[in-house]
Amino acid sequence: MRAPKFWRKKSLISYFLLPISFFYQIGYFIKSIYQIIFHRNSKQKVKTICIANLTLGGSGKTPISLSIGKLLKQKNIKFSYLSKGYGGKITNLTKVNSKHNAIDVGDEPLLLKEMSNSFICKKITSKILQNQELSKNDYIIIDDGFQNFSWKKNYSILVIDGDYAFGNEMMFPSGPLRESIKLGIKRADLIILIGKDRHNIQERFCKNKKFIKADLKIINPNDFKNKNICAFAGIARPEKLFNSLEALGANIKHKIKFSDHYQYSNNDIKQLIKFAKERNLELVTTKKDWVRLDKIYQKKIKFLDIEMILSEDIYFL
Repeated sequence: MRAPKFWRKKSLISYFLLPISFFYQIGYFIKSIYQIIFHRNSKQKVKTICIANLTLGGSGKTPISLSIGKLLKQKNIKFSYLSKGYGGKITNLTKVNSKHNAIDVGDEPLLLKEMSNSFICKKITSKILQNQELSKNDYIIIDDGFQNFSWKKNYSILVIDGDYAFGNEMMFPSGPLRESIKLGIKRADLIILIGKDRHNIQERFCKNKKFIKADLKIINPNDFKNKNICAFAGIARPEKLFNSLEALGANIKHKIKFSDHYQYSNNDIKQLIKFAKERNLELVTTKKDWVRLDKIYQKKIKFLDIEMILSEDIYFL
């Protein structure tokens, strides 16, 4: 699914769903207590860095995870990535290798593998983090999992999209929030805001928190300037791709949206290639979508290559 429009601004639908949001909060509280009591233990030795958000959908966690990894590499600190492998069929703890594809492990671990060793496990707990291979690291960077209390977080980095922020600032399903804004920010060690602070997040919520900014850098901008393009994306907010391409001077003739983490079939891609060829357009997508494509089609489709540039060093690394 994609984030519904009423998640951005409060509406009658948001208020209509409030009773369900109330029960969601109760369920979240009960689940959290259960995880703390029955899953978390003191034997967890490897340090963890949790890259987190408070909303459902993309806020930029994966690019920030890569930026943190780059900083660790520069400091010669040994680390690996661990994520749930959302959208993949493998559930047990697995080290991602070149034979895996997005159907196996999801898209994010494939991107993270380019920086360092990447592991997936559907249910991450303190016991999983005692695994011998994981324990060899100085740090484990865990993409997402802020609302999972089954393991100890040494450092939690909360990522906020400056444009979207917290949407309508209501709890799921009335809005995109996974938990309370104030409680979530209180638990975070560091806030990273991507782009411009269009909703005054720093002043409203983060006055007493360590707060830095990150800016999106396009690595291959010249691939798209003045080009006639058919852009497609299966991410939480496809507009992020479209806006970035337009800012580079691309002429987007068609915008095609798929659901978040959409697993493209070969027939889907054949249809897209045919559609673009008939109109003399170049096909462009995100790298997150690109890694989900069959390798025989990857050479025929360009992706917007990005990285996050942090405004300052991470103080605890």
